[in-house]
Amino acid sequence: SFMSANYATQVIEMSGAGHFDNVELEKKLKGKNVEVHPYLNDTKEGIKANCAPKDLETMMQLVYLYFKAPRKDTTAFKAFMSQLENQVKFMKKSPQMSFYDTLFKSVYPGYKRMIIFPTTEQLKQVNLNQLYKIYVSRFASAKEFKFFLTGNFSIDTIMPLIVKYFGSLPCQNRPEAWVDLSPTFPKGIVYNTLYKGTDPQGMVGIVMSENFDWNAKNLLELSMLKEIISIKLIEVIREKMSGVYSPQVAMNPTHFPKSKFAFMVMFGCSPKTANKLTKAVFGEIKKIRANGPTLVDLDKAKETLIRTRETDLEKNDFWLNKMESLYYDNTDPATILDFKDRVNAITIEDLKFAANTWLNPNHYVRVVLKPEKK
Repeated sequence: SFMSANYATQVIEMSGAGHFDNVELEKKLKGKNVEVHPYLNDTKEGIKANCAPKDLETMMQLVYLYFKAPRKDTTAFKAFMSQLENQVKFMKKSPQMSFYDTLFKSVYPGYKRMIIFPTTEQLKQVNLNQLYKIYVSRFASAKEFKFFLTGNFSIDTIMPLIVKYFGSLPCQNRPEAWVDLSPTFPKGIVYNTLYKGTDPQGMVGIVMSENFDWNAKNLLELSMLKEIISIKLIEVIREKMSGVYSPQVAMNPTHFPKSKFAFMVMFGCSPKTANKLTKAVFGEIKKIRANGPTLVDLDKAKETLIRTRETDLEKNDFWLNKMESLYYDNTDPATILDFKDRVNAITIEDLKFAANTWLNPNHYVRVVLKPEKK
């Protein structure tokens, strides 16, 4: 049933909505700027939508239909599965996609829900009747849903539409419980090498993950560490060592089911320099653990975070995410207003302590992509 659930919202979205199949729906939406996407993941289900101000009612109508009248369309299902099978065949030939597959399976070994390339057997498990039943069961009642709206509208304009389209959605009294099926990060150090392709190009992926207490200070310090390490990798590895084209650094904290983060460094390089550059990455982390960041790098990171926040304040997505976080994560609203002060208050010692707490050089996964041996 997981495979059906995994693709349920994509198939439903390809099937149109209400009385309209996908082709008819696209005709109806011609000239309108509106997107509505239902989703279903390990911890929640919902609908993400956006539109031009003039198409607000159309957006709400579509949200209503994805709750009230999702379609089961055999033609759309067959088209989706055909596209998926062709996409998988194409991706399997790609060394880069195979690298991602190996990396994430190394990070979460044995986790059956980690699917980059579904197997032929897994694809056979995707069943239209089953996925439709799963979708309907998750969206049959709007009672557990919270609706967050942000954008260019007035309360007087939007309230009648909210009452008409959201207020009329079905509500059922049903007990809701969830099961923690989150994967476990492996212990110690894991090294894996993938030999794929013939081009003399390589990739390196390094992932660290630890549990942490979810609070505003820790989240900010994780974000600062990510910025500072990114600064150092560009400066030292790319510019001084001429080792990589564009090192990518990501920090992904998640609150549920458990508060933890995944810190990832990824870069392309010559296969011959993979080990040298890996040592350089950990060399920079070691310096931060020993001494904290330099004042210059700390100031650069602060400037980046503050400048990014100033830009974000003008974006609907930022405010939407913040409103969700206020509800789901119980975030203090004051943390939105005092962001600049909190950033400026972070010290070198704060980040030295944070690096020693969370960036463990004896607990990580590294995967290297090299060309096939001749």
